[in-house]
Formats: sequence, structure tokens, C-alpha cells
Amino acid sequence: PLVPKVTLRWLPQNDEFTVRAAFSKSFSAASLYSLFGPAGAGFSEQPIGLKFIDGRVMNEYVDQAFLRLVPNSRLKPETAKNFNVGFVYSPKAIKGLNVEVGYFSIKEDQIAGRVSNVTILQDVETNGAASEYAGRVRINGFNGQTITAPGQISGAFDAAGGSMTRVFITNFAQNFRSASQDGIDAAIDYTFAVQSVGTVNVSANGFWNRRFEVDGEEYVGTTNGRASLNGGTIPRWRGNLRAELTRGNVLGGVVVDHIPSVTDTIASAGQTDVTRDRYVESYTSVDVYFSYSFKARDSHFFDGLSVRVGANNVLDEHVPMAAASWTEASADTGTYSAYGRVLYVNASYKF
Repeated sequence: PLVPKVTLRWLPQNDEFTVRAAFSKSFSAASLYSLFGPAGAGFSEQPIGLKFIDGRVMNEYVDQAFLRLVPNSRLKPETAKNFNVGFVYSPKAIKGLNVEVGYFSIKEDQIAGRVSNVTILQDVETNGAASEYAGRVRINGFNGQTITAPGQISGAFDAAGGSMTRVFITNFAQNFRSASQDGIDAAIDYTFAVQSVGTVNVSANGFWNRRFEVDGEEYVGTTNGRASLNGGTIPRWRGNLRAELTRGNVLGGVVVDHIPSVTDTIASAGQTDVTRDRYVESYTSVDVYFSYSFKARDSHFFDGLSVRVGANNVLDEHVPMAAASWTEASADTGTYSAYGRVLYVNASYKF
């Protein structure tokens, strides 16, 4: 497909103020493995929350069904449209100051992924042969009994003595989602000298999500288990602040990163356990570091040696717990740091 890109850069008067804009299209072709790769067999995730037609709901003690993953030669390329516009301001009257603000908009179509196995089981249990996924579920084998009526999943569960081991699911990637997001990102950087103290650099950057929709459903300010579709955790905003002081060979700095609280859309509204309720706490990490760079005047032997010591997450902030997490840590370790306080020493030598 055609993938055009158009950019605009406008300087109204001089290079202090710049307006920039860009529009582009892009695509991502399916991998050969997804199209024609071999099938693989194993187990599904636990179907927690699966509701049988008699009203029973599966809890965390339910076991897994058998799962077969097969290729799909009909997969289409994922496509995207990207647009951004903003400005950069670097006033000569305030040397060392740089301000950048931009608006971004992304629209994705034909997003490939697999329908949740729990979604497949639920639809088949409820609708039987009328389910659009009826052909993906068999009883007593991948080529076993076909689905002909509602309630066959629960029937197989009971026949196995309260086990999902008689249920066999076949799943594959398909183009079935669209997503769109837009928002504002901003950054400010200021470097200045303080007499008899040193050179100070202060920078701040962050973003604000106005909208993040998947098939028309809004996800800003939430976390859920469908990470492959929408990133898992989508905070309303996120900010980062860095301050550094350089004096001679010594540099010291501090970095503060903040993510506001979000809502776990998977958790029960009546849950009171703080590790499994709908309220996922805000998260603030603080890193500190110091470094010393040796010069020839210190010692010819150590010239080129730099030593850095620091502590990441110095306040030992714990990652917020979320029932919707898809990780063994019961937390979104892709958004939040999985580590507590980490002390480190780093040395590099250039020669």
C-alpha cells in the first residue's frame, strides 16, 4: 500500500519560534509465522469469570481448557494514520530555554489479535451453535464433538468432575479491532549558570491523553487485561521532572516520575481488598544519582574514568496492584517499575 508522509516546518520571523506539522500513513504486514506457521497446542488461561447457563461463575480455582493456535493466511496488514502539529520556542532573550508543545492523533485499523479464549467460551456456552465462535470449540478433542446447543461447556465441565479438560479451543489471529487516540505532549528544558555554584539543568516533560478508544470504547484513566489491544494501563496524564547540577567534575541529579491513579475495569465494584479493588493507586518514583569524571589534571592514569552511583526508586515505592493485570506480579510491570529500591554503581573508562 501507499505510505505517504508530508511534513511542514514554518519559521514566522526567525529561528526562535518554529511551527511544525506532519501527516503520514503506515502499515504493518502480518508475519509469515502468523500467516503460514505451524500450529501449536497447550493450555488456555484460566477462564475466571466464565458464567455457566445455570448461573455458576468460575473463580480462580478453575483449571484450564486445551488450546490450539493455528495460522491465518487471510490476515491483512494493520494500517495507521498519524497527524501531529506543534511548536518549538527557544527565546534568545532567555538563553538555554527550550519549550515544545504538540498535539498528536493516531488512528489504527485492521488491528490483528486473538479473541480472548474466555470470550469464546462465554459466547459458546450462552449461544451454543448460534455463537460466531461455535466452530472453534469442540468437546473431548480438537476434532471431537461439535457444539450444537447452549450449555455444552458447563456440561463437559461437570462430566469431567469439575474440570475444563474436556473442552478444546482452536484460536487464531484475525483483523478485528480499530483504535484511535489523541492528546497533547509537552516538554520544557532550561539550562542556566549560577555563579559560584555551577550549571543547573531543569527539564520537565509529559503527556495528556484526551482520548484512547478501542472499537469506540473509551479507555483513558483505566487499566485492564487486554494489553495487546490498548497497552493495558492508559493514565489520563503522566509527568517527569529532572534536575541536575554540574560543578566542575561532579554531577548530581534527581528524577521524579508520576503516574496518577486509574480504574481497574475488570475488578468487582464491591471488592474491598486493596490489591484487587477497582482503585489502582497513583505511583511516584524518585531516582537520585551522582557522578564524578576524572580529568588529566587529577591523574593521567584516571583520565577518562567516570564513576556514577545512584538509587532508582529511592523511596521504595511499591508497584500498584491490579486484579486485571496479565502478569504473574498482579501488576502492570510494563507501565510501572517492577523493582523496589535499587542501588547501583557504574564505571566507564574512555581511552
